[in-house]
Amino acid sequence: MINALLLLWVAGQDADVALTGSGRRTGGEYELKVAGTGKALKEGESVSLRFRRIANRVEWATGSLRTIPVDDEVARAATVERNGFVHHEKFVTPGEVEVVVGADNQTVRRIFRVSSPAEEANAIAAAAKRFDSALRGLRLMADDLSATKDEMCPVGRKQAQLQKRIDWRRKAYREEIADSFLTASADALGRLMSDIESAIELERSGKDAGSLVFSLTEESFCWDEARGLIGAIETLSLRERALLTVRTLGELAKEIVEKVRIGNTPGWTRAEKEFSRAIETLFEADQAARTGATGATYAGVADESGSTLEALIGQARDLLKAAEGSIGGAMADDGGVTDLGKSIQDRVASFEQRLRIRK
Repeated sequence: MINALLLLWVAGQDADVALTGSGRRTGGEYELKVAGTGKALKEGESVSLRFRRIANRVEWATGSLRTIPVDDEVARAATVERNGFVHHEKFVTPGEVEVVVGADNQTVRRIFRVSSPAEEANAIAAAAKRFDSALRGLRLMADDLSATKDEMCPVGRKQAQLQKRIDWRRKAYREEIADSFLTASADALGRLMSDIESAIELERSGKDAGSLVFSLTEESFCWDEARGLIGAIETLSLRERALLTVRTLGELAKEIVEKVRIGNTPGWTRAEKEFSRAIETLFEADQAARTGATGATYAGVADESGSTLEALIGQARDLLKAAEGSIGGAMADDGGVTDLGKSIQDRVASFEQRLRIRK
């Protein structure tokens, strides 16, 4: 079933080629449609396209969160017809994609979103639940590993059961963070899990795991430190989900202001429902984090002095209400919507700058 279809962003024109990008969720994946037109595109020629996902990564020494192109490029080709081309590319997760288009010795580089704010809001909430589940499983696995080392632990059947449970949890953890929207946190946890798996194999062969080095910290491996890193990655995941939330709110605010600017009355009812659903999903995820076991930590990393992420979500509600009055009311006030949208963008920029730096 095809979910909401969203116009993402019309990229600015280059001298000879103009690109547009639009995305939709279909069949459990996210499909990006890239279209190009321009006088530099010659009938029948082949245009090269390269795609790279944009994701978050953490620099562990400083704790800074960066949003950068990652993974290998995916190369595609499209044929020009009637001075233009269209290409569809599918992705497993939402977010942003870097697209590089080459034609007639000219290269155009753009970044497009493959998902709507509502789809991203759902992805943030789902990724947070799965990541928390992975953390719980990894901690339970660490408990089982400690139990196998306990001199009082009976040999034989119980030992075999513990080893079987450890191996099962290793697989289950991998599934929980596969294709996670919390890209920096999943990458860090994946690296830690690889270190733990290497230590398990070394100790099963009778060797000392202390010869290993943590890939995150470049320090010698020890089990107590591994437990500490699980906690540090948990805090990182709280920062990252807050970062994704404010960035989604920023995109949401831009789209609402643009709808008002062009006076898109016919499509407003559907768009308003999508915007409202995105805001409420972000609010529910924020509340779930605040009332959970790590609520105090989440509030500490998510909120600014004198301003909370919850309040920023409230501002988005106010913007949507103002936009509804502007589009549907007899006395439109586009300026008020624009000013409120700018205020939200300023707050988003302040939140984002702070969330990218570890306190």
